[in-house]
Amino acid sequence: MSKESHSSQNTPSKVVIEEHLKKVYGMHLYHGLRSRAHVEETLKDRGDYLFRMVKGRKNEIVLSICLNGGPITERKFAHVPITYNVGSKRWEHQVLYGIGRGKVKASNRSVMEQMDGGATQKPVEKKAVGFACLADLVKCYREHPLLGVKLKNGKKRPKWLISIGSLKYDTKDLLGNGNFCQVIKGKIRGKPDKVVGIKMLHEDENDTPKSDMEKDEGRDSMFREAHLMSKCNHNHVIKLFGVQCDIPPVMIIMEYCAGGSLDIHLQKEKDDIPLAERLIYCYESCSGMKYLHHWKLIHRDLAARNCLISSNGLIKISDFGLSRATDRSEDDIIIKNGPVRWMAPETLSKRPDFSFKSDVWSLTPSERPDFKVLQAAILNLIKETKIPKPCDFSVNRLQGVIREELFPKSIEENEKSNCCAIGGDGDVLLTTEETGTTVSRDSKGSKDSRDSCEDLTRGIRATKKQHNKSSKK
Repeated sequence: MSKESHSSQNTPSKVVIEEHLKKVYGMHLYHGLRSRAHVEETLKDRGDYLFRMVKGRKNEIVLSICLNGGPITERKFAHVPITYNVGSKRWEHQVLYGIGRGKVKASNRSVMEQMDGGATQKPVEKKAVGFACLADLVKCYREHPLLGVKLKNGKKRPKWLISIGSLKYDTKDLLGNGNFCQVIKGKIRGKPDKVVGIKMLHEDENDTPKSDMEKDEGRDSMFREAHLMSKCNHNHVIKLFGVQCDIPPVMIIMEYCAGGSLDIHLQKEKDDIPLAERLIYCYESCSGMKYLHHWKLIHRDLAARNCLISSNGLIKISDFGLSRATDRSEDDIIIKNGPVRWMAPETLSKRPDFSFKSDVWSLTPSERPDFKVLQAAILNLIKETKIPKPCDFSVNRLQGVIREELFPKSIEENEKSNCCAIGGDGDVLLTTEETGTTVSRDSKGSKDSRDSCEDLTRGIRATKKQHNKSSKK
């Protein structure tokens, strides 16, 4: 049989499966391609359940159930595969019956394989149980136990999961490309539609097992990146709108930055960018990094290529694929093919030591004061420098970028509303939009940090004088 005739015979069944899967995508209990580890964190109490998909099984979804409550280390879970049978037009899952007893023994694939493999001496028979729709399946197992547990609390998909039907995009609208991901321009449907950036994994049906493992790592990295981005709300940190994981590929939906990456702009404009404007870039980058460090987030890949220029000409910290939270006890992320040119010396080892100081290395390798101290030094230099009008900034030459203000608010108001403002007494006022609370912190820092800051300030002033002399010539 030719490939053409074979594919034509399979087409009707594929269409039927896709139609039924579309109904699943619209369910409020469907969590898409979220990994087993992620959904197990969501299922906290006995009887909690949800539906999800496993990549590569196009006619199958998984029912994930919490079998007992308690701390995450003590919880037990079942992940029951449910397949749509085109012939019977029913959603089916396998169960094991004790022959002569008629009692359901198990319906989880891993448990069935163990019992089939001879782990038990009792005779068993495998049968399929079918339901016209998933709602009937849920109704049945709310009344009758499945693996000894009745379904109780269906976990609704979080608001940050965006349905595939809400997006409009064309992969030809490419903004950037990497080893495992690409970023394209798209829209979220609405009134009116909102232009966004969409970061998606490369997908290929002919992937080898090795590349599949790498894609799984990339998928987990994207979920981790989205989780960190969802905590951030700052003028100089890229904004997350949500994640699409109904179907492959997984996509991160984020703020669209019309100006592209800062490194390309610097390479293109070179000496046409005045020193004063470069100080603004540094100030805004420090502002975003200071915010991240306050919330105990280490970026680990800070570079000009990961600083984006928004439509109003502001610098935005982006790409949290290698980032991690310092208060998490989980195993550290193994960095492969890391950005060596931008990495601190202590991170170039088999057991890299990433810290807040290693982030500062990316901006000022000679001295490494805290970002709040570094930003204060840059702020003083800005006040001593003749800043061009916002309309004269070089970023205005980028398509889709218009900078109308030096800062969205005054420097002091901008810092106070977003993360911190340096007061006259040397304290830092930290304000969060999530809690609405304000706390005071000592911002004087250590003597080493202050000395580093003074050295850095003198160095920048010397550079500025040299730049002015060369421009006069």
